[in-house]
Amino acid sequence: MLMKVSAMNELPKLLYRGDSDKMNKREIRATLNYPILKTGLSDGGNGREIFLNPLQSLVHRHVAPGWDKTHFLSFTTDKGKALVYGGGEGEHYPISSDDKWDFVLFTLDTGKFIPDSIKQLETGVYQVEYYPHSREFLPTYRILLIDVVTFLHKVKLSGSDDYSESIFKAERDKEWLVYPATPMRDSNENTSKFDTGCIIEKQAYKTYR
Repeated sequence: MLMKVSAMNELPKLLYRGDSDKMNKREIRATLNYPILKTGLSDGGNGREIFLNPLQSLVHRHVAPGWDKTHFLSFTTDKGKALVYGGGEGEHYPISSDDKWDFVLFTLDTGKFIPDSIKQLETGVYQVEYYPHSREFLPTYRILLIDVVTFLHKVKLSGSDDYSESIFKAERDKEWLVYPATPMRDSNENTSKFDTGCIIEKQAYKTYR
């Protein structure tokens, strides 16, 4: 049963993602001024995998061992942690958005979600919609927003699988995941492109060590 929830009560106001895309697998430098952010799935991943395996297994795979072809994008409620994950240790200074940046800080505002669209699918898992910036996804864009710690704690209590490593890492990083749950055109798979209609800032940074 889907439960409508109040974003004010259930969701953090802001989430942050520091992203350097050092190997340019997701082409952030080419797409920064466009209304999308590619997931690891766009680099040759299997789009059907999200439907073939339990969500908790996929979340665990993303958080603990790591997953190059992941369907998810990691965010955190802690801006400081996002800066470190984007640029490592050192001093981080915002700069103009040109090709000399070391990483970009993406700020997601849950206030951009359409209030009536927000539903809790299960403990720690929310389905939300918002108005996209890309015409490709009009009229609305849907994502799953996952509170990793809350979700995996609940799953751990009801099963025998060990998610301790993922829970530890997610607690340390205050991690939330975004999964683009919007179908591609003429396809039964979901897109690998995250529309940035809920991103209120893309700030480029230079790191000095």
